[in-house]
Amino acid sequence: MSGIPIRAAARWNGLVWAGLLCGAAFAGLLIGLGGPKLGAALVLACLLGAAFFVPLPHSFWALVVITFILTGPVQYFGGIARIFWLPYLVGAILLMRATASGMFVARDHRAGRGWSAALELPLILIVVILVVSTLANRSPVLQVLFSAKEYFFLWGTWFLIVGGVIAVRSVDRIWAWMPWFLLLQLPAVIYQRFFISSTRKGGSPWDAVVGLFGGNPEGGGASGAMAMITVITVAMAIIHWRRNLMPGWKLALTVALGLATLMLSEVKFAIVLIPIVVALIFGRELLSRPLRSLAMLSIAVIASLAIGYAYLNQYATALGVSSHSVERYVENAVRRNADIDIPDPFSREMGRIAAIKFWWQEQSLDDPLHVVVGHGIGASRLGLVQGEVAKRYIFVIERSSVAILLWEVGMLGLLAVIAALSTAMLAAFRLARRAIDASESAVLQTMGVGLFVALISLPYGPDFIRVPQFQLFAILMLARVTVATRMQAVTARRTQNRVGSPFPATAGAR
Repeated sequence: MSGIPIRAAARWNGLVWAGLLCGAAFAGLLIGLGGPKLGAALVLACLLGAAFFVPLPHSFWALVVITFILTGPVQYFGGIARIFWLPYLVGAILLMRATASGMFVARDHRAGRGWSAALELPLILIVVILVVSTLANRSPVLQVLFSAKEYFFLWGTWFLIVGGVIAVRSVDRIWAWMPWFLLLQLPAVIYQRFFISSTRKGGSPWDAVVGLFGGNPEGGGASGAMAMITVITVAMAIIHWRRNLMPGWKLALTVALGLATLMLSEVKFAIVLIPIVVALIFGRELLSRPLRSLAMLSIAVIASLAIGYAYLNQYATALGVSSHSVERYVENAVRRNADIDIPDPFSREMGRIAAIKFWWQEQSLDDPLHVVVGHGIGASRLGLVQGEVAKRYIFVIERSSVAILLWEVGMLGLLAVIAALSTAMLAAFRLARRAIDASESAVLQTMGVGLFVALISLPYGPDFIRVPQFQLFAILMLARVTVATRMQAVTARRTQNRVGSPFPATAGAR
């Protein structure tokens, strides 16, 4: 009788292999008829299907690799613009799997039970505002479907980390790998600078330098996100080095890679960002170690000036600025970004402050709903499916994350996002000071610096809303700080119970 199940299993395996062969033959026929794009779509479908069955930790790391290594180069060099959907789709699968299996509840005591109201209430409020605004405005279905990915899909990683499925020490490897990411990215930056941007025509050739981040060689890309993550990586190296957790040669390598990346691109925000970040790292030591702190701040200022000179010598002609004055170069950049006048219809672009002023001018106190909670998910989006508000204007109204949030979730939604980032940032710095373990302290201080960069990036560009690499980076930092806060709360409760209990602690119950 035992032979019957064996024969049935053999027959089933034969059917499976026959089905796979037929499927492969059919896929090959479709690729032959439809070309490489159809082939890429089939591969994408297979990957997404496999994501439902791959263990969650493997899916998490697949999302990290897809987001930071695969998506940008395929979009930029392969010309497949829609590949930026892949991180969001994989993230959506992780979110569905985490929610279906109840992993939004911390099941591992190492992740910390309970929850941190100060950190998590703003996140809940953001979701509530998104839903209320979208329902109140009766936003079109396609608009919501195309834009929901940017607000929800990547948050599956947050649930996996906070729920204890992904250990925090495992997540910390990402920060340790970032210097090697810069090393991997540098050849792409060099190629984009000397072989693509040098042959581009127009007033902004530097937009072609985006590293491993997404973009279009003839248009622009996520150069801002590349610069901000580069600065965070350099800050991570400095923080770990000063705690004797990183050798000097690795610090020098990271700083050299970071400066080379920033000098070959043209992100003026980095000139201001570097001294501020170094001041965050060494500011508390200004009284106890004034010489060291002032020396590091001086080095940061010199690095910023060097980046400014590099921009001046490479791109001043395109901006029509004298190549002999860094002051004039910076002044011109500040004037362009601080311009509050609405541009003429031919340029379509607004300055960062002008975009916020334009939003305010278009609001009416007789319509408080749109001022408070905005026009709903995707109202300001451009692209294949335009948002309802974006259709009204010839200007590009999604100039920055602040402008996007004001249009889509109003002042209340913007304040909730600011609260989420600022409370997590302050918690990270506080926990870093209290941590006994040097490695934990270094990681948390890095998270504080990174969240500060994410916070001040809101009025700078749309990266926090529109760039999956920067979004995932911010979510990972928020999750890491949330876990640390929960664990501290658990430790405090246990300490309080031991101190307050009249009975001595025992090794175990009989």
